[in-house]
Amino acid sequence: MEGYEFYIGSLRFVVDFGGVILAAVVSAVLTMLVMSFLFMKRVAEEASILLTGAAQMKNVMEKCRRLFPIDVVEYHGITFKRGMAVKITLSDKKKLCRLLCGQKL
Repeated sequence: MEGYEFYIGSLRFVVDFGGVILAAVVSAVLTMLVMSFLFMKRVAEEASILLTGAAQMKNVMEKCRRLFPIDVVEYHGITFKRGMAVKITLSDKKKLCRLLCGQKL
């Protein structure tokens, strides 16, 4: 017989070049399927976080209004009124994470 022959206990196996190529192709396909499944699972989890995040943000905003019933705030010479849309821009994502987590910068 052609190929490499080996024994495991009393079992005899013969492996040829075609078998090695087939095993490589099957392992590549299985790896791609598992990676695709994990990617779709992660995307689904992120999407569910985004959907629940909007509802949670509404609750947080309501709690903030009850805790701090202030209509006008001045910060660095700029006046902010309740209901204004404010965009926070930071150059460093680490600073944003620390800001959101309540850690000192």
